[in-house]
Amino acid sequence: CQPAAELIGFRMGELRGLSRWRARYHGIGLDEPLISNATEKAGMLLVQVERFMRVLSSVLQQVCL
Repeated sequence: CQPAAELIGFRMGELRGLSRWRARYHGIGLDEPLISNATEKAGMLLVQVERFMRVLSSVLQQVCL
C-alpha cells in the first residue's frame, strides 16, 4: 500500500510540473492551483498510510508475542 501512495505522490508532482506549462496543458484542465491542492492531498494520504502501517506493525507484533 505504501509504494502505491508514494507512486501517487510522485505522479502528482509530475502533473504539477506539467501544469506550469500553461500554453500546452491548461486547455485540458491541468490548472496549477488545482494540481497543487491534489498534490497536497496525496502527501496527506501518504502520511496517513505510514501511520496506519506503524499501527498495523505494532498490533501484529503484539499478536505474535
